[in-house]
Amino acid sequence: MNEDAKYIQKVLKGEKDAFRPVMKKYTKRLMAYVRNMLFVTHEDCQDIVASVFAKAYFKIHLYNPAFAFSTWIYRIAHNECVDFLRKNKKISWVQLQDTIPAKDVLYEIEGREVIQSILANVSEYERSILQMHFADQMKYEEIGSVVSKSPGTIAVHVLRAKKKLLAFI
Repeated sequence: MNEDAKYIQKVLKGEKDAFRPVMKKYTKRLMAYVRNMLFVTHEDCQDIVASVFAKAYFKIHLYNPAFAFSTWIYRIAHNECVDFLRKNKKISWVQLQDTIPAKDVLYEIEGREVIQSILANVSEYERSILQMHFADQMKYEEIGSVVSKSPGTIAVHVLRAKKKLLAFI
């Protein structure tokens, strides 16, 4: 039994504090995922991640331990991002982590604009799968579980999205 599963079992038995280590483990990863999917303020990002954890906690009984907990919580985060986009009519994504040296703010702003303009040429779905595959290092199977597609389909979609991006570089 992995670490996540142990904590989840404790939560299911009524130990409310057992969810804290799960939150601690996934907070940074989910914050990065949401920030890179939506390019929102830090406060909006925190609100969305808090909503993800609230939904995960109150629906923990729906989690199927046959699958990785990370896949399940990323699916919730993905759905929250889609809901946010619908509500706010914002469609922007940028992958900034590990791509822009934080040497100087002007350089970073220029880099963001360049990356955003390149990424604007792919769909929200393609940005999402690229984020999960490259930034979050998720396997095709995990991404497929998040977006309800087969691993083979995800592999093809990642390849097509990469080709689209390369055409604009």
